[in-house]
Amino acid sequence: MKLGALQKIVKEVIQEIIIVASISPLTSNITEYKSNEYLFDEIHLIKVELKNRETFKKVCELLQSAIPYPLIILLKHNEQYCFNTADKRINQVEKEKRVISSSTYTEWFDEKCNGAEKFLSSLAFDQLSHVNLRTLYESFANRIHNFNTFVITGEYQVKTTRETTRDVEIQREILNIKEQITTLRSTLKKETSFNEKVAINMKIKKMESEVDKLKSNLIQEGKSFDKQN
Repeated sequence: MKLGALQKIVKEVIQEIIIVASISPLTSNITEYKSNEYLFDEIHLIKVELKNRETFKKVCELLQSAIPYPLIILLKHNEQYCFNTADKRINQVEKEKRVISSSTYTEWFDEKCNGAEKFLSSLAFDQLSHVNLRTLYESFANRIHNFNTFVITGEYQVKTTRETTRDVEIQREILNIKEQITTLRSTLKKETSFNEKVAINMKIKKMESEVDKLKSNLIQEGKSFDKQN
């Protein structure tokens, strides 16, 4: 990331950045995690207030790239909030640098929305895994996925890593199909042939049914999880 790009973002988009916490073995009594691919020796939590949220993902990408430590970002804009985490691996050529393989975001929410209280309570320090700093960070990231499942199902649940991974796969399938539906609807507006319009509408209806079925799968998995617990 070029310094100029970060400076531009700071000036045009970021209102304020606050360092909320720094979690290390010294401050938490939780052991670090180190491997050839990962280093979790200190986790930083920062709060970023935005002037607008149009480029909020770009803001997170720049900050995650600029700070090599595992970073939890809490974005705020007009009493709306969004959490971000990132999977950072050690650059095998330049060990002091990191390669971001994926990022995770919550949907934007306000503190008074249904499910927010349960979600925020589940982020409490004593509710997260303390095996090591990596499991602590990953359990936080899992809560983000659990919240995004709640947005679809209407019920917030803290799930196991296996259940959460499955939920993420379903969420991705839903997103992929919705993107295809958006493309088809755009094509439909431009189409002049009646027969083609009918065919496109049928495809859209079929895809919408697939989305409903995937949403039902998430709900059913949630019920199964409740019975097991």
